[in-house]
Amino acid sequence: IPVAGTLKLVKGSIYRWALRIIKKCPHRPQLQFGLHGLNHEKPWRLVTTSRCSTSRDDDPWMDRPAGDLDIKEGDVVHLQVDMRQLHNHVATVEFAINDGPYEVCFDDVPIS
Repeated sequence: IPVAGTLKLVKGSIYRWALRIIKKCPHRPQLQFGLHGLNHEKPWRLVTTSRCSTSRDDDPWMDRPAGDLDIKEGDVVHLQVDMRQLHNHVATVEFAINDGPYEVCFDDVPIS
């Protein structure tokens, strides 16, 4: 999905894309990836590259259940957003690093 793009996700679909981390700023190496609602309004579901902690809307950052994971330069982040409403009429967001397994980071993205 393009950064600050206009692609709209629709119900009933599954979306997959990859982000290659080419270079991180040495002074502020934290990047965030995830979802924003239309016009950058809520819902927000974000993951930080420094620890893979997560944040919903304006809530505090939550630790990754499996412990910190630092996404480094050269890593590829694979993302999947499942809008098929298979799980309680909400979308799920998963990510994997390089060839690692996917892990669910959000299972509560409202679909309107």
